[in-house]
Amino acid sequence: MADTDDDEDNIVLDSQTDSLSYAYGVSFTKGLEEYLKQMNADSTYVDVFCDGVEIAFNDSENKDKDKAKHTGYALGLQLEQIFQEQSKATSLKLSRKAFLEGFIDAASGKETRITKDNAIFIAEDSIDEANRSYAIGMLMTEGFDAYLTQMGIDKEKDELFKSIKESFKAIDKPEDYNYYLGMMIGNQLNTMYQNATASLSGSQEDIIITRELVLSGFIDAFKNESLLTPDNANKIIEDDSRLILQKKNASKIEENDKFMAEKAKETGVKQVIGSKVLYKVLTEGHGSVPTSEEATVVVHYEGYLPNGTKFDSSYDRNSPAEFKLNQVIRGWTEALLQMPIGSVWMVYIPQELAYGERGAGEAIPPYSPLIFKVELLNIK
Repeated sequence: MADTDDDEDNIVLDSQTDSLSYAYGVSFTKGLEEYLKQMNADSTYVDVFCDGVEIAFNDSENKDKDKAKHTGYALGLQLEQIFQEQSKATSLKLSRKAFLEGFIDAASGKETRITKDNAIFIAEDSIDEANRSYAIGMLMTEGFDAYLTQMGIDKEKDELFKSIKESFKAIDKPEDYNYYLGMMIGNQLNTMYQNATASLSGSQEDIIITRELVLSGFIDAFKNESLLTPDNANKIIEDDSRLILQKKNASKIEENDKFMAEKAKETGVKQVIGSKVLYKVLTEGHGSVPTSEEATVVVHYEGYLPNGTKFDSSYDRNSPAEFKLNQVIRGWTEALLQMPIGSVWMVYIPQELAYGERGAGEAIPPYSPLIFKVELLNIK
């Protein structure tokens, strides 16, 4: 926990939720400084930038009202970046006005003054500055409709294109430019906040971290006034997230621990020495045993969930796997260090020695024990 001393307006982190929320905000500034340099942000307008972040982040709760406007600001800035890149890529001058006009006409579905097929030719070969710039702007709309669909934004919204124009034209107005830049970052911050909340809670309704302290942590860290160092923030996130997820998944963890306990009682099932991993010998091997975690092994294997679902098999691929023992989940390492060449074992790995709270994609859920049929073919 962290707190401050004097001013009653200072932030006090007096609960797990407070500390975790603030820590997430701090962590979300990673890479921000370098990105803002690339975007030609002006440090003179730090407070203006932060105002933009705060307004966009808070307004993002009013999804239908402000999403088109804020997305437009972000797209306008990205379009400005593209224009600068295109300008550097050609020895011929480009017109900002014609470039923007070409983009807006094509993106909004208006009738363009040149066809798309001709635009490709004109963008590459025309010496006419206005037409070439217009054509390049048209070509920058590739994927635009799909992006709007993904964001859930109506292409017909006038607010979208109005905001694109405003932020694109702000390059010569540094205060406005940095404000729009802040709004773009505020939108991104909201997305990161939602992703973090969903990963901890499983639903947006079950709030684990708070918007206010996420924003405070972000702004404080950006201004180098944070109550937490980046390392401290990351440790809080790692430790608290694990505890929260364990609490939320207590029944699942208990069920999976029971599976391992019942498996240990079965005839022929043994425990790997010095490990929680269980195994059952199907074929007794008489070859050598790996002597270190640096050893490379060649194996055939099949992987199953406790419900019998097969999620992976080198047998099905007709291709043995080869890897170092320190490059796989811990349960594999501990089992194979005691397995002679020629052995075929059923190996039962508790969730904490498998993928734990992370799971592995869609195939392996969090906190799942894993069952493997393993055949050790060779040691290199």
